[in-house]
Amino acid sequence: MDNLLSTLKLLADNTRLNMLGLLAQTPRTGDELAALLDIKPSTVSHHLTRMQKAGLVSATAEQYYHTYAVEPQALRAISAQLTTTHLAERAQESGIVNADAYRQQVLARWLENDRLHGLPTQIKQRQVVLEWLAAKFEPDLRYGPRQRDDVLNRWCSWRDPRAIDITAVERVLIEAKLLARTRDGRWGWRTDSPLVQAVKSEGGAFDPNVLPEADTANLHVPFVISPLMALVRLAIRIQPNQPLTAAEIDEMIQANSKEPGQDVRQLHTHMLAEGLLHTSPQGLFIRPTLASDHPAMQKLRAEAIAFNQ
Repeated sequence: MDNLLSTLKLLADNTRLNMLGLLAQTPRTGDELAALLDIKPSTVSHHLTRMQKAGLVSATAEQYYHTYAVEPQALRAISAQLTTTHLAERAQESGIVNADAYRQQVLARWLENDRLHGLPTQIKQRQVVLEWLAAKFEPDLRYGPRQRDDVLNRWCSWRDPRAIDITAVERVLIEAKLLARTRDGRWGWRTDSPLVQAVKSEGGAFDPNVLPEADTANLHVPFVISPLMALVRLAIRIQPNQPLTAAEIDEMIQANSKEPGQDVRQLHTHMLAEGLLHTSPQGLFIRPTLASDHPAMQKLRAEAIAFNQ
């Protein structure tokens, strides 16, 4: 047992703490302590002996009795070991502490088949997940849009677009300052790259063109957004459970469709067929809540399972 732990256990006694308090006021004899605390002299002697062995009190012989006093240096030594710095170092050096346990626990919750299937809302958990994902980008390389998609498609599962989608993932990586991106979105890079840090330390503006371009061909996953997933991604951009006119629905589809020249009316029809839009008796359209038991979401999950196998 180390000295700090044994000393703290020794002090975890009300009688001994009161005795130290009285001795901190002035040196006293055992008889004085017994009278002041209304306990037997033999009990006082027992406690004083233990505290002497721990170096907390000292005894001075005077004629036929001993006078006891607190050892200030011993108390200062205990106090120094209870600082935040010392306690942090103690935990770090402890052989029984698994420093990576929390990270492993979080990743086990949010990874499935070594692919991220959602973004935690809890800040610390989200940071763990984002740091894991950011590490999949090589430092000191620049990534174009297609290359960033290759990395994210390789390490993320898009089976549930309500929980995670590629646009949101890239955005939160940038918001967390783990990735940076040019204003036009042409290039992205890891912010902890040694070359990036060197330029920043000198107060300069970083130019991503100094970095070689990443080759993600070996990471490329032939991931194709299915027609159903494309429809679901459009649907989640429409406010749920709010009656909208056909023109309003078409305007939202047009604004959020990533494929130019798509037939908006055809997309509208497909969304109705998949239950992503309902019609009201008044002739308005309503996007229902896309819960996990929604038929479109169940189909989407089946697609993802088939893709991952």
